[in-house]
Amino acid sequence: MEEAEKVERLAKGFAARVPELKFSPAEISSFLLKRRNSPGEAIDNLEKPISRPIDARPKITQDSK
Repeated sequence: MEEAEKVERLAKGFAARVPELKFSPAEISSFLLKRRNSPGEAIDNLEKPISRPIDARPKITQDSK
């Protein structure tokens, strides 16, 4: 399989598993950057952040900036 096709297949698989409007672009970017050397691991480990309730995410406040 050509590299571009592989990347496109992985991207579509990842996007299909991320619930719409549950994560900010920054959260998705951070998740992917931590796994930038292993795209398969990013997809395999996607269940952990998805299953975490939205209220369990850290809140950004003026004090934490």
